[in-house]
Amino acid sequence: MAFRANAAMFAITPDSVFKINSHAHTTVATSSTACGLGLACDVWFLIRYNWVDLETFIVCTLLFY
Repeated sequence: MAFRANAAMFAITPDSVFKINSHAHTTVATSSTACGLGLACDVWFLIRYNWVDLETFIVCTLLFY
C-alpha cells in the first residue's frame, strides 16, 4: 500500500519514473485539494473556538443538539 502512495507522489511530473494515466493524475489532484481544504477547516475551527472555555463550549453545543 505504501508503495502505491509513493508511486503516486513520484508520477506527477512528465519525466517521472512511474507512468500513470490521466485518471490517476485527477485522483491525486482531487485528494490533495481535499487534504488542503480539510487542513483549512481545522485551522478555521481552531481559530474560531480557541477562546472558548469548556463550560461555554458545552452550553453552545447543547443549544445546537
